[in-house]
Amino acid sequence: MTVEFFDRQDQLNPANGSKINSRDISTLFASFSGRKPFFCELLAENGYKQLVGVGGTIGCVQHSSIDGEPPYLMAVGGAAQTDETEIEFLIGNTVTPVSTHYCMPFQTIKQVAAYFVETGGRDPSVSWEEI
Repeated sequence: MTVEFFDRQDQLNPANGSKINSRDISTLFASFSGRKPFFCELLAENGYKQLVGVGGTIGCVQHSSIDGEPPYLMAVGGAAQTDETEIEFLIGNTVTPVSTHYCMPFQTIKQVAAYFVETGGRDPSVSWEEI
């Protein structure tokens, strides 16, 4: 599957527009260590995308069609370890709150993203809720 990466917070990220594979995703995500929580996007050639919230030890994933049509599905499962009710992710310098109901440990987020990069589909090891 051909998937393109876009950092939706940092337009100057040199990886923007690059084609990635499942091996690249782990290295790419490791390079985000120390950043404030933000969103990046993975666009697959099959017409689907995943908006991935990257927030240190936690994150979130939304799966939808590239054309913007519903449904919009959020991954759930594997509760994140936090006392917060929402996590704020940056996208285009705008704070976007996400309920911790949709946040998971970052290891799970990497697994979900790697599955998408390989298949263009939703990882069946997590549940998905329409929002």
